[in-house]
Amino acid sequence: MKKSILNSFNDTFRIFILCLTIGLSFSIVLSSCSDDDDDPDPDPTPTNTIAQVVAAESDFSSLLAALQKAELVSTFEGTTEYTVFAPTNTAFSAFLVEQGVTLEELTKEQLTEILTYHVVSGDRKSSTFTDGATLPTLNSGESLSISVNGNAIMVNDANVTAADTDTKNGVIHTIDKVLVPSDFTLEPETPSIVGIATGNPDFSILVEALQKADLVSTLDGTTAYTVFAPTNAAFEALFTELGVDGIADIDVATLTPILLYHVANGTLTSSQINAGTLATLNTDASIEVTVDGSTITLNEDTQVTQADISASNGVVHVINKVLVPPTEETNTIADIVTADTNFSILLQALQAANLTSAVANADANLTVFAPTNAAFEAFIAANADINSTEDLLNSPNLSNILLYHVLGTKQMAADLSQSPFYVSTLSPATFEGRTDETVSLLVDGTDGVKLNGTQNISVTQADMDADNGVIHVIDNVLMPPNVVELAQQNGGFTELVAAVLRADLATTVATANPITVFAPTNAAFDSLYIALGINGIDEIDVPTLTGILQHHVASENLAASDLSDAQTITTLNGNVEVSIAEGVVTLVGANSSAKVVLTDVQGTNGIVHVINKVLLP
Repeated sequence: MKKSILNSFNDTFRIFILCLTIGLSFSIVLSSCSDDDDDPDPDPTPTNTIAQVVAAESDFSSLLAALQKAELVSTFEGTTEYTVFAPTNTAFSAFLVEQGVTLEELTKEQLTEILTYHVVSGDRKSSTFTDGATLPTLNSGESLSISVNGNAIMVNDANVTAADTDTKNGVIHTIDKVLVPSDFTLEPETPSIVGIATGNPDFSILVEALQKADLVSTLDGTTAYTVFAPTNAAFEALFTELGVDGIADIDVATLTPILLYHVANGTLTSSQINAGTLATLNTDASIEVTVDGSTITLNEDTQVTQADISASNGVVHVINKVLVPPTEETNTIADIVTADTNFSILLQALQAANLTSAVANADANLTVFAPTNAAFEAFIAANADINSTEDLLNSPNLSNILLYHVLGTKQMAADLSQSPFYVSTLSPATFEGRTDETVSLLVDGTDGVKLNGTQNISVTQADMDADNGVIHVIDNVLMPPNVVELAQQNGGFTELVAAVLRADLATTVATANPITVFAPTNAAFDSLYIALGINGIDEIDVPTLTGILQHHVASENLAASDLSDAQTITTLNGNVEVSIAEGVVTLVGANSSAKVVLTDVQGTNGIVHVINKVLLP
């Protein structure tokens, strides 16, 4: 019985031990599984491509810029696997210094040749490299040599400073030197003619001249030219000869033919330049060439001091003097103004407004009322808005002011010797919507020639005959008038001016744009006073006077050619009907009518037609 109990106890104890052992084992397994869940993945799958890694790493910014210029970034954004040996910024800097170039100066083709030499197909980890191995690159026919010494790895003569940067589409090994293919030669790109000029500080004035004459694109293209390039010293000598300070003082019309006179078609090296006549891009002038051994002389007094500077689009020969094309002796208005020191301010003004060519045009037939220096100085002294010659030359209205001194036909003093009359100048009216009207000038030739009536500007020297017209010297500067100023200048409108001032309409009429004024003469107002039984404008109350004056004004620029029979014109106070019979224009108001006795006196902001009666609304 005791044995049976002992056996039973032993069996139970064995079962207990077995269960305890199994329990402990299961606990250890669970603990081990729990620990595994808490540990990070020892080898995570990379999520960035080669391109993304390069873009994110600041020490690869030069590599990224090179890839972008070579248009290779997309190659490393796909799924194809590559091994890239990536030079650092320091490596790129050393390479560029060694080559004497900047990254910007390398062409797409040159960068492609270099960059593809850093790339091997497939994912090649450093553990696969063996000493003496060669790796074919994407640069066809070019391979890399691998050297392994313990943990040190070299690619050609570059050290791998950081290996095995894993990416989604390959691997990057950082290197400390740019790898250069065996057949790579960096030949500097041959500059264009413009590139040669801009790259040499002794051609800075030539570059300025080309820019002003808009010839840069001509000499920077692919068409071949031969250029005789004056140095800065050559240009300075020309400035002294012309009495100017620089290129800014030479107008485009004068500058362009000079520059074209330095250019021949095709590429003519010094050995190809023969004695005789050489045609230039200035079709009106050729260069006379003398050759004595290696010495080339142009136009007898200009030397080629350095020959055969090759350009991508031709050749440059340096010369010691600016070539000025020969011209026939002329006596244009421009010639007269240029030669007379009393017109120096006028000359500066013409140049500043780019009008020199207009008065130099041999085919023109102009009349110019030319202010002297003293006239300009008096004008500046009396003008509150223009305090100096510089202010005048910089005035936005300079061109219109000068053109107000010019008639489109030749008018000698004898042609101007008549009772006051209006002539059209070349100065454009400034109102919007019309571009065909020019401002009128009042001329009085009854006692000498005087201009703009009450302004009393006189012709002090008449009939300076020119090949392309005539100059009359005047003692002040003419200013283009608005419609109020037109009336103020004309002694026949004193009553109208008084009425406008009394009604406080001067500013309104002077600034309206555009405007048409039907202007009654003094005689017309006298007739009105008689009809009303009054002595003058002061006896008409202001509201009544204002209504009368507004009945003479329309808010548009109506030239005579715009008027037609039975036309209705809307004025600022009621309508006026137009009647045209046998060439006579009559305006019919609500309570009176008037004949138009003079048409088309144009001001800067509108037009005036003279009438013989006051229109009553």
